Amino acid sequence: INAKASGHPSPQYLVWYLLQKYLAEEVPSGVLQLATTVESISVKQEENLVLVTTSKRDDSASMNRNTKETITISGRVLIGCDGINSIVRKYLLEGQDPELQYHSKMMFRAVLPLDSLPEGVCPPAGTSIGYKGQEPGKLFAFRETAKDIVTITAMARFDDQPIYAAANRCATARKQHLKELFSGYPKNVQIMIDATPDSSILENGVYSIPVVNEWSKGNVVLVGDAAHAMTPGLGQGANQGLEDAIELANQLAPLLVAAADCDGNRSKCTAELPRILKDFWKERIERVKQVHQASASRTAVVNQTTSKDSKSDIGGNDPDFLTRLYNWKPTQHDGIIDSMAT
Repeated sequence: INAKASGHPSPQYLVWYLLQKYLAEEVPSGVLQLATTVESISVKQEENLVLVTTSKRDDSASMNRNTKETITISGRVLIGCDGINSIVRKYLLEGQDPELQYHSKMMFRAVLPLDSLPEGVCPPAGTSIGYKGQEPGKLFAFRETAKDIVTITAMARFDDQPIYAAANRCATARKQHLKELFSGYPKNVQIMIDATPDSSILENGVYSIPVVNEWSKGNVVLVGDAAHAMTPGLGQGANQGLEDAIELANQLAPLLVAAADCDGNRSKCTAELPRILKDFWKERIERVKQVHQASASRTAVVNQTTSKDSKSDIGGNDPDFLTRLYNWKPTQHDGIIDSMAT
């Protein structure tokens, strides 16, 4: 994409695990709980509270579900940002959970240190190299995404849904599978795969869900992949989730700050929460649907071609799509507290 010619900002790469690290560092100590499974969700209507019962996840075969130790936490709002297999979404939609849609593709992603590669294999920072073969939809790409950190993105067509759980492959088997798929590719690809630690390779099928029609019920709301998991065709999955988070925070913050000063009557102060949550996703849903559709279309095009010019199809017949996509700015919301006071 030529940023200058198209008049929109140039997209920037960020290593996903560094993004997670940066976000986690902003969370107060003790708040983030890892390896935790949601067991149940309920609502105390009279107190305007959402209750979530959780347990510590233990993947060992000996774990007895009946002996799990659980804790119940409460809050004014439950934000379901728990991904494509969202438990919160299952609660919210009451058995009408959408089916996952498979897009005939397997993805491989990996991270490795730059100093593990011979000089000259990785392109200069700010540049990405991608190799496409004669098989439609097949790609091996890599770049220095952050200082001294190289990331790999590879993909290959698999028309039938995977008959195995890719996540259950051992690390060595995942690497061997990657080597076999790209065995005929240039020497630099082989060097890159050989240098990649087995444990850093992630392999999974490309799935999406249709954009959920309603993202909230009461004081429970969905954001990100839980509401609109999309293909990686435009690299917009995480971006749209971050946009959701910013817009939701902008709408919630004034209300929650006001509730903290409500002299013990917080349930009355938070009575507007369901409306605010609905306003949030109603403002987001049309943009998300456009990006979701464009991403799925892009994935379908890439699946059928080896052409390096397929990016010209982004946005279809809408010449302003990329400008709107990359020039997004948060919505300004004024008067939330004032309207509550009146």
